[in-house]
Amino acid sequence: MKNRQHWNLWYALPTALLLISGLWLSAQMPYGRELVLMNSLREQPFNLLFKLVTLLGEAWAYVATGIILLFVRYRYVALITAVGLTVIPVSQGLKHLYKVPRPITYFEQTGQRDGLVLVPGERLNRGKTSFPSGHTSAAYALFTTLAALTAERWRWLGLPFALVAAAAAISRMFLVQHFLFDVLAGAFIGIIIALALLPLNRVLERQGTLEGSLSGPQARA
Repeated sequence: MKNRQHWNLWYALPTALLLISGLWLSAQMPYGRELVLMNSLREQPFNLLFKLVTLLGEAWAYVATGIILLFVRYRYVALITAVGLTVIPVSQGLKHLYKVPRPITYFEQTGQRDGLVLVPGERLNRGKTSFPSGHTSAAYALFTTLAALTAERWRWLGLPFALVAAAAAISRMFLVQHFLFDVLAGAFIGIIIALALLPLNRVLERQGTLEGSLSGPQARA
């Protein structure tokens, strides 16, 4: 078995740059200001675009990815499944631990609701479940895993994976579901979960477990 490096700089560098920039912006702007700055953009085609992009942080994205990976290697499907089943309880547990108000709840409580433009037809989550962003956690966990799995043969895919994960995070702010700090935390959580579970793929590979696929038997790499 070759000694392969799963780090994908095509993914890691733009992701690190975006997250560092986000942290800097979060420290510079008043709380919630980032949502107000997006007011002028909340019109078509952006409304529809971000409604679609945000779906990348939902269960269907994992199901679709799993179906595709059935034709590659079964152990990849096992890894993606483990990542998805981990990120959900972790993000939900942290939401109930920290109890941070959702943007619409915060803006109403602070008397700033009139200064916020909403996306027509978007059902806003209320209450105290804003931190961290579960959609962002799920998206970054998924695409960090995919960037690692494609690092050997299709390393360049790391760049579109990084951009799509970032778009999913931005969509949560655009749709007024989360604050910037929520999505930054969600991104870090998703990345940590993905990196923590990547050794599972190596364990299955060493055991020769789940090496096949729907396209036929796979040779050991």
